[in-house]
Amino acid sequence: IDGYDLGAFTASDRGDLNLFFSSNPNGSSNQGGDVLALPAEIQPISSIDLVSLVSPDGAPIVAGSFVDGCDDVPEPPMPVDEGYTDLCPINPQSSATGETAWVVWDDGTEQLMVTAFPLDPSASYQITIDGFDLGFFDASEDGALWADFSSDPVFAGQIPLPEEIQPVSNIDVVEIRDAQGTVIVAGSFSVPCGMEWDYESDATALCDAAGSQGGDSWWWIRTLNGNVIEEGLIVTFLAPEDSMTYSAKVDGIDIGEMTPVDIWNGRLFVLNLGDLGNGPIPEELSPISGIDIVQIFDGDGQIVVSGSYSDPCAGGDPGNDGNGPRSPGAPHFVD
Repeated sequence: IDGYDLGAFTASDRGDLNLFFSSNPNGSSNQGGDVLALPAEIQPISSIDLVSLVSPDGAPIVAGSFVDGCDDVPEPPMPVDEGYTDLCPINPQSSATGETAWVVWDDGTEQLMVTAFPLDPSASYQITIDGFDLGFFDASEDGALWADFSSDPVFAGQIPLPEEIQPVSNIDVVEIRDAQGTVIVAGSFSVPCGMEWDYESDATALCDAAGSQGGDSWWWIRTLNGNVIEEGLIVTFLAPEDSMTYSAKVDGIDIGEMTPVDIWNGRLFVLNLGDLGNGPIPEELSPISGIDIVQIFDGDGQIVVSGSYSDPCAGGDPGNDGNGPRSPGAPHFVD
């Protein structure tokens, strides 16, 4: 900055360099990024003029002036043609999905991007385009696969685009296979596959023998093309007796012991099962959208509250808001 050396910095894997300086770095926010101390030598910042970036060997890369500005800033490349299609799971029970997109830029560069998630973490997968083998690529530790091909690779991680699949505007069938050759997800630009996602949920009150609400039960389910991908069940009960233990049954099937949670007006007992819960939903109760009777038992085996989705107690919608019942402890409490 005006000849003052701010130091050496490393670009990201994609070739980006973003630096943030502040006279109060500890009190500044960069949305999770680092904030560097602003040297006193370039304060006040309203007086700075020339900013330059040089390579490690001292060769100039870019420069700019607050006084004179720049007249020869190159225009960024623009897409002139592009296409997109979904990659759908071949196994109906799989939750893996993906996307394939291609772009032709105005400088003639062609780009192809293939993604899929969730896959087996760190496993290798083969990508083929119209039967042409692009090779094997490793999923990340969280099970995501990302491959970026370009006829003129620029960014770190970009892969040369084989001539055999150029022009990208002509590609059709995309497949991702596991190491055993089994197709996990596939898609076509000419005949796109369908991915119909659906989400359902319902709730019902749990009442004591006198008909007073003492808890609630809530289920949710997410399906893809009619197949269950994720589901969950939450049962809550505001206990009048803190020292007691409580368990629950659904349609006569034991689903486990409830966990106590201290809240402002007592102790709420919670059971959270499913893909986002603390335990699995019994196979006999899946899909969870088919359940009816929910019962909560105390440590002596006595039913303290119960409810039905087909014949709700407490008016069916105690919250009176169309969102199902609300427990005395907390509205639709989620652990």
